[in-house]
Amino acid sequence: MASSVPKLSDQSLFANKNYIEDPASGALIGSSPESGTQDAKTAIRQAGRALPAWRSRTGQDQSRNSVTIV
Repeated sequence: MASSVPKLSDQSLFANKNYIEDPASGALIGSSPESGTQDAKTAIRQAGRALPAWRSRTGQDQSRNSVTIV
């Protein structure tokens, strides 16, 4: 079965190799980066800066851009 977990576009975030396993089968189903407090604060600050422009877009445009981000 192919994984439905999208690839991380910025591989530098995946420094500590945190794997996600299916507890029922033990199969690897994904991975996640380990980020620190400063990374979270930066992401929140940048999201706040982007919000006014994001709100001005149509729902269709937001949807199209959300797919591109992932």
